[in-house]
Amino acid sequence: MTTSMGTASSPLPPPSHEVVLPHARSIALGGKIGRGSAATVYRGVLEGAFRLRRPVAVKVFDVLGTDERDEIVTALARAVRHAALIDHPNVVKVHDFALVSNAQPVIVSELIEGVPLGVLLASLTSSERRLRTDVALFIAHEIAEALDGAREARTIEGLPLRVHHHGLSSADVLLSWHGDVKVTDFELATALRGSSMVRRPAAILKRLTTLAPEVARGKRGDARSDVFALGVLLREMLVGPRFPSTTTEAQLGVWVLDGHVEGRLLDPLVPAPLGPILARALDPEPDQRYAHAGAMAFDLRRACLSMGVGDARIFLRSTLEEVCGVGRYSSSETTQPSKLLPAELFTPAESGSHPSAKAESGSQLAAERAPEGESSPSLAESGPRLAFRPASSEPRLRADTPSADQLTVHRVHRD
Repeated sequence: MTTSMGTASSPLPPPSHEVVLPHARSIALGGKIGRGSAATVYRGVLEGAFRLRRPVAVKVFDVLGTDERDEIVTALARAVRHAALIDHPNVVKVHDFALVSNAQPVIVSELIEGVPLGVLLASLTSSERRLRTDVALFIAHEIAEALDGAREARTIEGLPLRVHHHGLSSADVLLSWHGDVKVTDFELATALRGSSMVRRPAAILKRLTTLAPEVARGKRGDARSDVFALGVLLREMLVGPRFPSTTTEAQLGVWVLDGHVEGRLLDPLVPAPLGPILARALDPEPDQRYAHAGAMAFDLRRACLSMGVGDARIFLRSTLEEVCGVGRYSSSETTQPSKLLPAELFTPAESGSHPSAKAESGSQLAAERAPEGESSPSLAESGPRLAFRPASSEPRLRADTPSADQLTVHRVHRD
C-alpha cells in the first residue's frame, strides 16, 4: 500500500525532475495581529487550486532603504530557507517568502491562535500575579525542545544545519488557546542585524533583555547563547524581569556585558530543584552553560518529575482563558477583506530578479551556517489580496531544477 509517509525504503524523487503545479495561489489579508520592531503581522487565508484554503500569518516587513535592501532580503531569504526545514511540533511552520510592492519582504507562516508569552506575563504583572510554577516549567521545557529541534534540523540531503534562534524573547514564544507552545522567527534577528529597523531604541531595548554577554561583546551566538536567553525567560516567568524598571541606560550597558541577572540565585520564588538549572543556564561564561537546549530540556524534565509536575497543558489553557480572555486574538475575527487591491504577479525566482533568488543545494545551505563562536561582523489594513501565480497554467515535469530543500523567493510585479 502506498502512503504519504517518508521512510528509509522510499527515497525522494530523482532530483533531475520537478512537478510544476498549476493554478494561482493568493492570500486574502484580514486584520492586524500585532506589530514588532521591523514588521507587522496580519491574519490571512492562503487559497490554492480547487479552493484549498489555509489560515496563515503574514509578516510584512517595513519598506527597506535602497542602500540596504539587497543585503537584508538575501539574509531574510536564507533565514526563511533554514526555518522551513525545521520540522518540530514546538516550532512555527514557515510556508513561503516573497517580495511585494516596493520590495517589502513577506513571510507566510502557520497561524497560531493565542497570545505571545510577553502578553501573558504583562497581563499577570499588571494584576500583581505570577505564573504558576508548573505552567512556567511546562513552557520552558517546550521552548527548550523547540530550540533543540531547530539545532538538529537537516537539509533534504540529510546534512546538519545547526539552526539557532539568535534573538529569543518573550515575543517569539507563542501560546495557543489549546495550550501549545510554539517558537517563531528563527535567525531573523541575525538577518536584520544590519538593518536600520532594528537600530531603533525600542528594538534595541527588547533584544538586550535576553541578550547573552558574549553576543553583547560582538561574538556570534550559538546554542549556548540560546540557552542563556531561555534561562532569562524561565526566571522571568518565575520571578520577574531580568532588569529592574529603575535601571538606567548606563547600568543596563554594564549589566548586559557582564551577564548580570537581578537576584539570579537567591530568590525564594525559585523552587530548589530549579536553582542549579537556572545557575547553569545563566552563567556569564558560555563554556559553563548547557551545551545546547536539549541538555537543559532533560534537566527540566527531571525537575518536573521531582516536583510532581506533569503535562501542564490544561493549566496553561485555563491560565490563558482567565488572564487574557479567549477571543482577544482568536479566530472570531474573520478574514474578510473590505477591499481587494489589484492582483500582484509573483514570478519564479529563477528569473534572476534578485540575488537571493539563486538556487542553492542542501550542501550550500549547510555551508551558510557560520562556525559556532565566530566573531560577528506597509501594507494598508484595508484587506489586500496577494496572488502567487506559476509561470504556466499546465502541470509539467521540468529537468535541471533546484534542490528540493530550496524555498523559492518571489518578486512582485504589477499587472
